[in-house]
Amino acid sequence: MHYSVILNPDATGGNAQTIWALIEEQLNTQNVDYGLMTTKSPSDFAFFARRLYQSWRATDTTVIVVGGDGTLHRAINALVQTAQEYGLDPLPVAYIPTSRVSRFARAYGISLDPVHALSQILAADGITNVALGHYRDALKGQDSYFLNGLGIGFDAALINLSRKKRQRRNFRVGMLRFLFQTIAVIYHQQSFSLMVRQKRRRTLFTSAYIILVANHPYLDSGFVLESDNNIGEEKLELIVAERRGWPITIWQLIQFYRGKLGESRFATKITGQRFQLTTTSLEFSQTDGEYYGNRFTDIAIDVSTYPFRQAH
Repeated sequence: MHYSVILNPDATGGNAQTIWALIEEQLNTQNVDYGLMTTKSPSDFAFFARRLYQSWRATDTTVIVVGGDGTLHRAINALVQTAQEYGLDPLPVAYIPTSRVSRFARAYGISLDPVHALSQILAADGITNVALGHYRDALKGQDSYFLNGLGIGFDAALINLSRKKRQRRNFRVGMLRFLFQTIAVIYHQQSFSLMVRQKRRRTLFTSAYIILVANHPYLDSGFVLESDNNIGEEKLELIVAERRGWPITIWQLIQFYRGKLGESRFATKITGQRFQLTTTSLEFSQTDGEYYGNRFTDIAIDVSTYPFRQAH
């Protein structure tokens, strides 16, 4: 087995480079056959994916991604798109997270200790097909895959705020502090119309402000849903909350904080494999913690799978 490592040295504030030194030592000590590719810009992921699929060793290669969930997101999207371009099966992937708060690692059962995560890779004796979300953006004509989830409105606004402060973990503090920080976000955010299509059913939400599509319980904003959904199942959860006055809004925020929003009677939860979401106004949006700013939304979402070679 040959391992091709894609390293993002800037991931987790540069901590990935330090972690790689530990992994490199272990690979050399155990005489593992590997090669290293180091990213310097987002365009490198597509370049490395093409190089991997063109290699004569492609049929015997596992790609090890070293970085954060954003690095894994870019790597898998590049590998899927290149495999489709060449008409080939996707190369299996393994993951060494460099962040102690990796949502995907927690969902999959990957150790947050990098050396242990490597041992999970080397101990794997087969492939596990992991469920991913996939969406087609009708406005931009683009396809993309997500590991954790996507958010429109409040959830994306939270990630934008944490991005500005570079303190994403601060939202997972006491409830009163959370409410104090987020009410300011809500005050400046207008509710909006959302059309949800599922099979032949259409549901119009006229005052939506929280929209979550979750592949597993661990949200990119740092909260954990009370849910039995997991990445071994090919299904997604859509949660929508509407503004109904400040008392109910505050209750919704409390339930969001507790991970129980989907179970609240003041929110709607839909479980399935296919959704279409359409907004008629510019709204905050994010995918796998990557903030995309304000945009119109018209996306068809479904479930796909990707092969992982890593014990868990």
